[in-house]
Amino acid sequence: MKRWLVPLAFFAMLAASERARADEPRDALAAEALFSEARTLIKDGRWEDACPKLESSLALDPALGTLLNLAECYAKVGKTASAWLRYREAAAVALQSGQKERETIARDRAKALEGELCRLTVKAPPLDGLVMKRDGAASLTNVPVPIDPGSHEIVVEAPGYEPFATRVLAVDRCDALTVDVPQTLGGARAAAPTPKPMLPLDASPAPVPGQHGWRAQHTLAIAVGAVGLVGVALGAGFALDADATNKEGRSKCTPECGSDARALIDDAGRSADIATVSFITAGVFLAGAAVLWLTSPSLSK
Repeated sequence: MKRWLVPLAFFAMLAASERARADEPRDALAAEALFSEARTLIKDGRWEDACPKLESSLALDPALGTLLNLAECYAKVGKTASAWLRYREAAAVALQSGQKERETIARDRAKALEGELCRLTVKAPPLDGLVMKRDGAASLTNVPVPIDPGSHEIVVEAPGYEPFATRVLAVDRCDALTVDVPQTLGGARAAAPTPKPMLPLDASPAPVPGQHGWRAQHTLAIAVGAVGLVGVALGAGFALDADATNKEGRSKCTPECGSDARALIDDAGRSADIATVSFITAGVFLAGAAVLWLTSPSLSK
């Protein structure tokens, strides 16, 4: 059962992003050319120059080999969180395609990076419409999220409040960083809008076309949010399966773990990897859905 759930999870999570960028080129030949250039740079030790070419190659034509090379490139230039995530993604893709050796390599390298990760938690008040962005991209609040070493800009906004902005500096093995967002965000409420003059009783405002009603952005927001919920459900299912399988495997170790027990424990590790990737990807989609909905035109007439 788990074998067919893996591709379902990834295809569902990629569906919304593919719709949003359907007009982007998909060129396998260009992707291969970029990959070859990146490999040449890597042989010369020019990892910083190789990473952008691998990113472009992966965007043009997703491939497991490119994903693994990009993860290694990120690790070499110190982007530990990006490398960790790419290795986890590669492990899940390798599992789905039956590439056992690559799956093991990716899982082992991701596990080796876990001790170097720095996690950031942005503690924000429960305000309606609150949106948090890290380095310009929507992210999650009140959840420890792995981040790459370096300086990061945090901006938190909510309707009726001045934005809150700050910068944090992450270093290798920093374990945990926390940003406490004030209850009033930037400290002062935004000025209330000037009330409109009342119309005579026999007058009615002329409709302004295109400013209200259901728009394509509303549909996209719901679609992206639905994909995020699918990811949460799949992640929960694989997490529960991982826990049950691991317990079953451990119970067979009396005291030595035989081949059957080790197989169950390895299977539990794979399910846990898939659950982690599902939760992270689902969080990104849910945050994106919130941003799309909040920036959509008003539904009221």
